[in-house]
Amino acid sequence: MKYWITYFLTNFILVMCCGQMSIIKHYTTEDGLPHDITYEILQDKNHHIWIGTDDGLTQFDGKTFTTYNNKGLISNYVIALKEYGDSIIIGTWGGGLHTLANNTIQPYNTHKKNNQKIEKFELLPNNSIILQQANSNYGIFHQSRDSIVNFEIGIVNDRPKLLESVKHKLKTYDFKTFTFTKIKENIYIHNNNGNTKLDYTPLEGLYILHQDTLQPVFPKLSNQYISAIHSNQDTLWMLNQDNIVFTFHNKTLLDSIPLVRFDKKIIRLEKHDNILYLLSDQFVLYAYNLDTKTIKNLSNEFHIDRYISDFIFDNENNLWISTYGQGIYQIQQSKNTFLSQKPLTNSVIKDFTFINDTLVTLSPGHLYLLSKDSIIGHINTSVNTKLNLFVEPTDSIEILDYSNNTHNTYHWPILFSNINQVNSKTYTHYRCEISKDALTFYDTTTKKRIKHIPHPIDITDVKIVKDKVYVTYFNSGLIVYNFKGEILKTYSTDQGFSTNKINEFIVNNGELWIATSIGLFHINENKTIHYTTENGLLSNHINSIFLDHHNILWVGTQRGLNILKENVLYVINKCTGQNSSFITKIKEHQNDLYATGNKGVFVYDNTLPFTPYSHTKLVINQNKATFKVSKINFTNHNSIETQYRINQLPWIQFNENTLHFNHLAEDDYMIQFKYKDYSSNWTLSPKYSFVIELPWYTQIWFYISLFGIITILIISVIYKQLKHVKQKNIIFQNTILEKENLRKELNNVRINIAQDFHDDLGNKLASISLLSKIELEKRKSSESDLENIIQIQKDADILYSGMRDFIWALDHKNNNLKELQTYLNDFGEQLFEHTEMVFLSTNNISDSKVKLPYYWNKQLILVFKEGMTNALKHSKAKLICFDVNLNRNTLEIILKDDGVGYDNNTLKRVNGIKNMTSRIQSIEQTLIIIPENGVSIYFRGEM
Repeated sequence: MKYWITYFLTNFILVMCCGQMSIIKHYTTEDGLPHDITYEILQDKNHHIWIGTDDGLTQFDGKTFTTYNNKGLISNYVIALKEYGDSIIIGTWGGGLHTLANNTIQPYNTHKKNNQKIEKFELLPNNSIILQQANSNYGIFHQSRDSIVNFEIGIVNDRPKLLESVKHKLKTYDFKTFTFTKIKENIYIHNNNGNTKLDYTPLEGLYILHQDTLQPVFPKLSNQYISAIHSNQDTLWMLNQDNIVFTFHNKTLLDSIPLVRFDKKIIRLEKHDNILYLLSDQFVLYAYNLDTKTIKNLSNEFHIDRYISDFIFDNENNLWISTYGQGIYQIQQSKNTFLSQKPLTNSVIKDFTFINDTLVTLSPGHLYLLSKDSIIGHINTSVNTKLNLFVEPTDSIEILDYSNNTHNTYHWPILFSNINQVNSKTYTHYRCEISKDALTFYDTTTKKRIKHIPHPIDITDVKIVKDKVYVTYFNSGLIVYNFKGEILKTYSTDQGFSTNKINEFIVNNGELWIATSIGLFHINENKTIHYTTENGLLSNHINSIFLDHHNILWVGTQRGLNILKENVLYVINKCTGQNSSFITKIKEHQNDLYATGNKGVFVYDNTLPFTPYSHTKLVINQNKATFKVSKINFTNHNSIETQYRINQLPWIQFNENTLHFNHLAEDDYMIQFKYKDYSSNWTLSPKYSFVIELPWYTQIWFYISLFGIITILIISVIYKQLKHVKQKNIIFQNTILEKENLRKELNNVRINIAQDFHDDLGNKLASISLLSKIELEKRKSSESDLENIIQIQKDADILYSGMRDFIWALDHKNNNLKELQTYLNDFGEQLFEHTEMVFLSTNNISDSKVKLPYYWNKQLILVFKEGMTNALKHSKAKLICFDVNLNRNTLEIILKDDGVGYDNNTLKRVNGIKNMTSRIQSIEQTLIIIPENGVSIYFRGEM
């Protein structure tokens, strides 16, 4: 035997890891998380998970992320969260504190002004908040005073005390050497395990904050640097700088535990199920097992390569982890495991058995021997094989090979040999021998053969229970024999059974369970129950069934794993650790139940019987006859079923989150909800009452009376209105006619005035200007009257030009925007025609029918002519740009030059600029003059 064991170990062992799959869910932006950089996690009293992210606050119910960003938040960088009553207090980076209540976020007034950068905060008993802000500055926010008081810890009378951050000569601690932790209603101040400055002394011991005084908690630890603390009821765990965990119960030191071979600096400590969860100052999460004294790097185990920002345990003991860049993780606390066979040639496991504690699995073409965490043996077999189920092997494994109708037996240790094995079983003085294609019954007393039953159809399974032999045949049903070879019962279509294809069966206490491709049959005392997908089976095609030692039936289907307990079907799927999409075989070994499938082996801790457990929480908010239903499930949200019943009516299934019942008839109602998921029974909610009352104005008599009154009133009102409208129409028509006549008369007056000015004053002024110019030419040689004549000529030109502008603006036809642009463009071209200045004009006016408001054209003509003239006289520019733009109802006119500009402080003549500004103010529009880098005149008007 030693020789063969050595031979086996040296020739057949393949050391390959079987991946033990943890139940890990990873949520990122692809799943609806608003941002992959996440901070603090919180579970509220209604069981929702809240996560602060770099893009707002989000609420998670196991399926949907509901995000609050840009809805009341001054800053979307949500760093810290706390629950307070029915609200959530939110700490943000750059937006201070906010509160979320009734689905609305409101900032605190102080922080709305100051935009505080919050890193951490805790609620104080006196309705104040202690804050850790940017750069580790500390402060206390007093809600009553709506103010923040920054503080330091200083030494007063040889004791640490909270001091307002003012200039003082007292010895103070570096803010980097202390932090605060809230346990129950107390704020504990302790060391932060950080680097210290030379001018400061690190904070030693552990203190409770009482108003502004720090009271020492454990005098025995007054010389220790306590870097992390955690509490559970009356037990307190503390970690010092040497990674020694002190355990106190009611202030009595119970134990001090050094963390063996662990030298990381820890900033957070939490104890859960005798495991210490430790977050290092490098933001890596570790788990220290207090029983085995071993440390595990959870960041590596869960493949988290980013910093961990926070972790919590929810009310179902699931571990939640937030990260800086990898979203959030949910790790379910389960004793179940999954042995993945990804390294194997073929991961579809058709059958398996145990030799001692070694798991032997059969895949198409391969036989594997597995320990708990490694593959220790492998042999190639035929593709079309099956493990022999006739007898439980003890030191050998028999394989039925359908490709050549042979039996192959692998002895322990594995050696190959061909045999023709006959199995037998004796009952009282009868014996039954079973071969692949026949049954033979003997009388052990006379040693004579009683009956030989050959079968041309292959036997697929045989079970001998007491005095009965149960035999299934390939696609030919099940036959029950006694030990004399007589047929007691036949289950086939010929005998009225639903199918001939029986995949597996179980006999237990006179009951028969039959797995078929059309569902599960339970036969007991001639009573048959047929379970299908309508009863909760994942699939009607059942591959394997198994009755465990708790008398609970496990059902392996083509769609997954079911459990049948007390006539109710439950589901074990990926969300509870079973990763195969279909199940091939189920067996029990010691206190574990094994189910194989297409992706490996599911191992279920079956020490205790399966007990239905609801992972679902229903939060119901009522507003009269409207009910908002929140469904929370972090294990398998998609399996939730919800129903409601009004009074004693039948249950109604619903999927909506909001139910309205205002449409019901007038009456008093009572409503109740119930819910379940794959692993639970129905859970009933409390009953809710609501009343549908139809007001008096909804009664039939009221409608009839109201209809009659309204009809009479309508007829009367219509008659009066028609009469009144007719009169108003006559008045309105007369008013329109009068207004049109006035408009025509006004236009005629404007035309006549313009003509009179042009004919009389205009011609005269033109004549004066012309004659003065002629006279000036005649008298160039004479200097006596030249100066006066020049002045006459200038005044006449100015008067003529101004009068021409006035006449042009007076004519109503020139209210057109295109006319204004053309007029100013022509003026500019003439003005700069004989100069070295370049005049450039642009516009986007395509519609020549745009009318300017009254009085605009005159003021704009005078303002921009003045601007062009000033540019000619004073700018010394090379380029003059004139631009007219119309965008919808907004008119913009810009005149710019690249000249020398002017200084407002040294400008001697400011009347022209004041006049330009006052003209635009008179039409209630905007004019901006910028004298830098040349002069720019901007006009903006809303038409």
